[in-house]
Amino acid sequence: MWLERLPENISVYAEAYILNTYGVWGIETRNSEQYYVKDIYPNELGLYQDSPLPDGLRDLVYRFYCNRFTYRYLSEGTAFWILFLVTLGFLGKKKYGKVVAFCPGWLCFMSLLLATPIAFAFRYVFFLALLFPFLLFIPFIPDEME
Repeated sequence: MWLERLPENISVYAEAYILNTYGVWGIETRNSEQYYVKDIYPNELGLYQDSPLPDGLRDLVYRFYCNRFTYRYLSEGTAFWILFLVTLGFLGKKKYGKVVAFCPGWLCFMSLLLATPIAFAFRYVFFLALLFPFLLFIPFIPDEME
């Protein structure tokens, strides 16, 4: 039914799709529930928070993703645009070996946009937050190390 109405409503469909995915690529979009660890307090449901990571690694990841800078500046959209700019920079310099490293992230991102257009769901693009440190350092790896 909706596919039949697409030709005469293409602009409405496009606008709705862009608005549904805005939280994934919009820089200033964020909410208080989008970060790495949310504490589970003692409860009567038997729920508890247990991580398979060693304490030191878990604390390092927690400090990286749950700090004032991250809460204020690292949104889904920020990480997406950094990924986009880094990939574009490598393509412009014809450093395809480095671009290949980001292909799994791009495939995941594109499948998200195609399959689950949802505005604010950081859990779906958490891989972008995990890529963030690599996005900052990979451009500085010397070419002879590729």
